[in-house]
Amino acid sequence: MKTIISFFIALFISVTVYSQNLERRLDSLLQGHVKSGEIHGCQAYLFQKGKVVFNKPYGYMDIENNRPMEKDAIFRIASMTKILTAASALKLYEEGKFLLDEPVKKYIPEFSNLRVIAPECKNEDSLITIPLERDVTIRDLFRHTAGFGYGGDDVVGRLYKKRIVFSEDMTLKQFVQYITTVPLKYQPGSKWEYSFANDILGYLVEVISGKPLDVYMNEAIFKPLTMENTGFYVPQDKLNKLCNFYEYKDNKLNLVEAAKNSKLAKRPAFISGGGGGVSTADDYSKFCQMLLNYGEYNGKRILSRQTVELLISNQIGEIKDRSFPVNGFGFGVGVTPEKYCGGTADCFWSGGPYNDTFMFDYNRQMIAILLIQNSPWGHLGLMGKFKKIISEETKE
Repeated sequence: MKTIISFFIALFISVTVYSQNLERRLDSLLQGHVKSGEIHGCQAYLFQKGKVVFNKPYGYMDIENNRPMEKDAIFRIASMTKILTAASALKLYEEGKFLLDEPVKKYIPEFSNLRVIAPECKNEDSLITIPLERDVTIRDLFRHTAGFGYGGDDVVGRLYKKRIVFSEDMTLKQFVQYITTVPLKYQPGSKWEYSFANDILGYLVEVISGKPLDVYMNEAIFKPLTMENTGFYVPQDKLNKLCNFYEYKDNKLNLVEAAKNSKLAKRPAFISGGGGGVSTADDYSKFCQMLLNYGEYNGKRILSRQTVELLISNQIGEIKDRSFPVNGFGFGVGVTPEKYCGGTADCFWSGGPYNDTFMFDYNRQMIAILLIQNSPWGHLGLMGKFKKIISEETKE
């Protein structure tokens, strides 16, 4: 009996020290930057081995009205939307609605006319293009190897600025029609370049499902996971939960977008599967828990194990040419391949320009989420510092 009691006392002390160290270090980092006026506020969240270990708001969601950050605050999640879109598309894949290596042109006719910018072409006013060596596949859209970019000051980037007519009433279909008038940056499958591909994947979901992207995603993923505060806009009755967005510039925080006059207050015409989502720490954790459990959440099967393994497996191992260094990339998410036995150690990504980030780790059975609404991208190195603390204060 004494042995059992001693075991539980030791376990309690271990968990308490672990929690205190974690909280002390996160408080020092996050509350410290709030007090210095470098960030307005944020929320740090940690889930491990079946329970919430840490869930703490810092600072303010609205500085001007002195409103403290709340645990159920709604955040713009930018590129953390990509994995949500990928999971939604994979529901259709599971149902046999498409094959990963089918050409996109089978479903989106505009892809039939694509060409690639010639290496020697340096001027968008006198274009030189070459034929595709192979068709763009659906897998290419999932993994950012289709040939698209994300802007920039090269020929293709400048053409995006000229030919993609962004407006409040631009739809996903119109976006795809615009972007497919621009030559691809490289031959499909020859390079990994972070791009608009997930937005195009969102349109493919609309074409195949016959439903608007946000409607389909709600039915396929959000409702089954009870992600009640996740979507692409914030209803009027929840608008008071949306954080303000600030930019740190000239040594002070400047309000960029207040919740009360946010463009997110109404459903957008362009449902951006690449970066238009909003969510909460609790909602996003439910999605990550589902993937951590290989497709199951609270006894409910959302995706098959095989589909989740596909989503989290490194899809770009054979591609050495990459627009920036990544250990690996699956479908809509960065991945760290296991060193010795195959599989995936952890998944991660971030949401610029807001500096949101998340990771889920299979070895540690852990989910970590940091939600912020501060620019510029990479502000204070907070995302990396947060992950470092989590890694050092959690054990396998």
